[in-house]
Amino acid sequence: MKKILYFVDKESHYKIFKQFAGNSNSTFVVFFEGAKLNFGDNTIICNNREQVIKTINNIKPDIFVQSRTKTKLHPCLDKIKAKKIMIGHGIFPRIDVVYNTVSDNKKIWQAYDMVCVATQKYDKEVLLKYANLNENKVKATGLVQFDTIYQKLANNDFVLKKDKNTKTILFLCGLMVTESAIRQEYFDRLVELSDMCVRNNWKLLVKPRMDDFSTLIKMKEKQSKNLEIYTKIVGSKNTMLLDPDSCIYDYFNSDIVIIDGWSTAEVEACLAKLPTIVMDKSADAIMKADYMDTVKNEAVLLSHNIKDVENHIFWLEVQKNKDELCEKQEKYIQNLGIIFDGNIHNRILSLINNNF
Repeated sequence: MKKILYFVDKESHYKIFKQFAGNSNSTFVVFFEGAKLNFGDNTIICNNREQVIKTINNIKPDIFVQSRTKTKLHPCLDKIKAKKIMIGHGIFPRIDVVYNTVSDNKKIWQAYDMVCVATQKYDKEVLLKYANLNENKVKATGLVQFDTIYQKLANNDFVLKKDKNTKTILFLCGLMVTESAIRQEYFDRLVELSDMCVRNNWKLLVKPRMDDFSTLIKMKEKQSKNLEIYTKIVGSKNTMLLDPDSCIYDYFNSDIVIIDGWSTAEVEACLAKLPTIVMDKSADAIMKADYMDTVKNEAVLLSHNIKDVENHIFWLEVQKNKDELCEKQEKYIQNLGIIFDGNIHNRILSLINNNF
């Protein structure tokens, strides 16, 4: 049986690797500041790169699996002839958006023995065309975390318990930080959304990304005003702050998800047939945004201001309209070629066992 070492170097990627936990031939090396993730008895937490290298040399894995394109460990892996597998953690935007980035980093992608990506239409096409990868190296498997969504939907396994007295529950997935800089726009919109919920007796759930919230706390002296706004809003009657360490999928039984910024969460919401509103600045920006063509395919509703958001929510409170949007989401997922069956992690394991 092949020995597989999973390298977890980002806290938010727990939702990816937890699907592989429980196999006796697997070891999970967790390496990031303040690491506290646990995948069971086979979890090894490392505090520095030297410890990681020592662990690799001790275990001598046949297969090394990671979810970020970091190659500093590759010389060590090459010495023990371990196969290097990359499993994607997000969906590539359209080819015209990312081709320069992929092309400039083609040597990094070429260093892997197999790359598992989300979709045939975007990800695989990008890597074949701009990273010049051999087609046999790139597998359009879907993202491993999609299995978690599938399982939660199948088992109705959600943390959120709905209150009969609240008409509509909104779930905000927002980008508080980009390129290590705080987005003021995020906080401005949070104020508007909170006021809107008070007006309409709606409930707003706020789930910051783990890394974003940590950045905000680290910058609390410079961001004291925003931190004060944040604390005040999330403590109000109609707004609730969710644990930053929790998984967004735990709240995918909300009525509507609101996405502030463009991300894989759009596609994840479509998988769950969760009505989705994307907040954007202006109509002109759609040409630079709409990275995965969700707006173009009418799988999400685009809002340019808080009034748009409010009107979209009123529209979605009509069941016929909500059903119409969910049908478009399903068609969009089919066009992407994503197989949504809860077995993506098993297919990846089969590819590893059959190819190496």
